[in-house]
Amino acid sequence: MNVYLVTSGSFEEYSIDAVFSDRAKADAYVNGSPNFNIEEWELDEKCGRFMRKGYCCSIDFDGGELTEYEVEKESAAIEKTSDGYSAEVFYSVVSFVSASHARSICVAKRRAWMRKNGKSERQHPHTPKP
Repeated sequence: MNVYLVTSGSFEEYSIDAVFSDRAKADAYVNGSPNFNIEEWELDEKCGRFMRKGYCCSIDFDGGELTEYEVEKESAAIEKTSDGYSAEVFYSVVSFVSASHARSICVAKRRAWMRKNGKSERQHPHTPKP
């Protein structure tokens, strides 16, 4: 049996808005809106935790340098990311979606840090683009 998740947002703003037992109900809920996505999941097929390919990205907030690599990490089937790790001027995350997903999360965290600390991208010309 499949379930249909209606989702919105991406990266840190990603949320599950509704869950339906059939596609027609999910389509009716979305009603053609471009603000929602419908994800199909097989119910009970991937219960528990198992090893998955992940995309790790780390960023140095001050200099903007990115480090990226692939990892095998235990996670639940529905997780999009593992908990990010943050230090004073450093952030790291594992995405189970894609390398660009992990990179975008890191860049967003750096930009938030720069705003919080009164820094501009002009002061940091190597700000990576997501």
